[in-house]
Amino acid sequence: MGAGVAIVIAAAVVLLIRSGTGSPPGLSGSSADVPVVGAGSLAQGQPAPDFTGITLDGQKLTLSSLRGKPVLVNFFASWCTSCEHELPGIQREYISHQDQGFTVVGVNSLENGDGVAFYHRFGLSFPAVRDPGQPGPIASAYGVTNALPASVFIDKSGKVDRVYRGEITSATIEEELKRIG
Repeated sequence: MGAGVAIVIAAAVVLLIRSGTGSPPGLSGSSADVPVVGAGSLAQGQPAPDFTGITLDGQKLTLSSLRGKPVLVNFFASWCTSCEHELPGIQREYISHQDQGFTVVGVNSLENGDGVAFYHRFGLSFPAVRDPGQPGPIASAYGVTNALPASVFIDKSGKVDRVYRGEITSATIEEELKRIG
């Protein structure tokens, strides 16, 4: 019986190596899932840290591809009750101002639950990227290491306009869009 178990384990290891993930099926672990973060600074008036990540629906998104638009980068997780309060308002503002170029990029970070189900529960339609890790590479670059939500407004030239720690409101978004929109 011991030899049979060893054979099964060896076969499983071979399958994992051949699949290229090194992780059990169903778990994220592919290097393609890990966001890449480029240069940038979280300082007001400086270019925002650029990143490329995979959205919750499997598409590639690069922040710098949104230059020319006012952008809200919002960090959230399924365990965050303040995120639950603010996300419906962010979605409403996204829909209201999308035709004027405003976009929102959600960053599902510091996650320990089901971020995808959380995102869908609110009917969110703005893109959101995965940021695996505690914190992930995007959160680290943006100084979001242990508390959520956090929001960063980026102007049309790709520079940081304002950083908010904690819950934001529709009124906050409206004010920011007057400044950077």
